[in-house]
Amino acid sequence: MNGIRFLIGSEKVQTIDRPDSFSALRNLAEKKVPNYQILQIAYEDPDGDHITILGDADLIEAKKTGKKLNGFLLLYLKGNRLTESFMTQSTRSESYPDVEVIEDGPPAPQSLPAPFEKEDFNVPCYACGGKFDRCGICLGNGVLDSRQDPKLNTIVALIRNEMQNYLPKLLNAIESSKSEVVHQNVTCDSCGMSPIIGHRYKCSVCQNFDFCGKCEANAQHEHPFIKIRTPEQVPKTIICAVDETEAKSKPKAKKPAPAKCKNRQCEAETRLLCRFVKDVVGHEGDKITANTNFIKVWRLRNEGKNPWPNGCKLVCINGDFTGRDIPLPPLMPGEEEDITANCTSPSEEGRYTSYWRAVDPEGSRFGQRVWITINVVKPKEEFDNKVQTLMDMFNNPEIVRMALEKTGGDLVKATEALLSGSVIK
Repeated sequence: MNGIRFLIGSEKVQTIDRPDSFSALRNLAEKKVPNYQILQIAYEDPDGDHITILGDADLIEAKKTGKKLNGFLLLYLKGNRLTESFMTQSTRSESYPDVEVIEDGPPAPQSLPAPFEKEDFNVPCYACGGKFDRCGICLGNGVLDSRQDPKLNTIVALIRNEMQNYLPKLLNAIESSKSEVVHQNVTCDSCGMSPIIGHRYKCSVCQNFDFCGKCEANAQHEHPFIKIRTPEQVPKTIICAVDETEAKSKPKAKKPAPAKCKNRQCEAETRLLCRFVKDVVGHEGDKITANTNFIKVWRLRNEGKNPWPNGCKLVCINGDFTGRDIPLPPLMPGEEEDITANCTSPSEEGRYTSYWRAVDPEGSRFGQRVWITINVVKPKEEFDNKVQTLMDMFNNPEIVRMALEKTGGDLVKATEALLSGSVIK
């Protein structure tokens, strides 16, 4: 490798430097492209995908497999263009010796600007038709130049003083935002991001329930969340008491543990993914009577690159009511399937929500979270709502009402009767 070529927007910068660490690479990028605030550095892999460089291991992989042109590694930068005034302020010293805060009273005598030194008075006031004279400072219009106005001088000095206090803090905040924190072995229970990058939001009530920053801002969840900025949870050193009684121990492991790949790109290619497509039967906020059996049908798709193994299932992870685990078929990548949940509504009126998630045979969750939200109402309102629910599948209100009446309002049995055709027999 001869060097590095940075590309950002329409700009291209080439250097023969070959940094050995991620921090050195970031410093080199900021030095070569000083008019941008660098937010992301990525390279192009052999498949044509842009892979973000987050550490030294990613930099080594970029040098090995990244796209090169004439021996120069191509690195794609993303960032915000800095304004000229911001660049000037950020490159100044942290101290401002030329700032003088003026409190109350007139400013100290200063030499007048060049245009006024020769003519300081006897300037006719043109606003009054030349009947009165004004000094040369105001050009005959009664308005002081900004450099001579004590109020404006005070405001400018205060602004400079505030910048002196807060500009270093602002620059530190921008620098800290460049490095994103990675929460290893933590999955977002809404969009399936694994690991969570950035701020992690952990539910203070539900067990093992987390959101990424984007889902926490948009998702509806009734419990408060704990914002976790750093994945470090325990002290580096743990002090504990040790029993001095000696005992012979036998090794428990009969064979070496399988090696685990630490490359984040490999994990992304091998992990299972499940994506919600649409609601087939039942919609958010459906009205259902108390203690009533009902069904919910989602259409799910295998969004990953690997087939789902046998033994995967959809389980209720938390919420106001539960349901039985639902076996998932071994879908191939890109295949879709309608998944049906059989549930029973709570005994009291109100709004209830139940959250579900796909798990693999080892019990690890994967994919997006789905949910059931119902409103438990009185029986009369529920019957009309069941008719409307079945009308989404069977466009015949008379037969739908007949099926519900024959089955005593049981939505599950009415659906089975309509599918089998036994209602009109």
